[in-house]
Amino acid sequence: MSDDRTAWLRRFYDSEAAGYDATRGGEPRGALAAAAFAQLLGPPGGPGGPVLEVGTGTAVVAGELRRRGYPVLGVDVSLGMLRQAGSRLPGCLVQGDGAALPLPDAGCRAVVLSWVLHLVDNPLDLVREAARVIEPGGRLVTTVNKSASSRAVATAQPVTTETREVTDDPLVLGALAAELGLEPSGSASYVAQGQHGAPTYEIKSWARPARAPGPR
Repeated sequence: MSDDRTAWLRRFYDSEAAGYDATRGGEPRGALAAAAFAQLLGPPGGPGGPVLEVGTGTAVVAGELRRRGYPVLGVDVSLGMLRQAGSRLPGCLVQGDGAALPLPDAGCRAVVLSWVLHLVDNPLDLVREAARVIEPGGRLVTTVNKSASSRAVATAQPVTTETREVTDDPLVLGALAAELGLEPSGSASYVAQGQHGAPTYEIKSWARPARAPGPR
């Protein structure tokens, strides 16, 4: 992301943090999202690094994934949002930019992006960083087409013209993922009950191939 966009997002979400859950569906909406993500993450047990949620916000999704048994780490640019998230992921939160993650290569079993890519000015940096930190056999799992999903249920409101490029288009993301060595690994969806119009959000997954077995 550009420095200006990152700074704007930090200021905006710092200002929204205290009332964010009350206006965005809170834990019930997070539980619906986490259930859909879990379909694509696979079972929570076994070896491997944590599931990293980039743009974790108040951690309603990450907290529910943790409750389901996944080891979870959350990162967000907004310190205000992370303060709200503290009770859901104590000791497992980092302030940082998703385009420059403060994490080693191949250290995460999965990267989750929930309602994030539509906010950025270019998805390349976030997808590249996600690919960098995903271990062999791990997955990138992200919501896609968020604005289109919201418009589809906005029948009682005027539809405004897009003023920003769509940065969570699954075709664009699929092409980026392929360039970075990730392969399609599934899709899911969920209905965001508690949000105006209850839009249906799509989720796509791409996986880093597991390493080929060595010579016997």
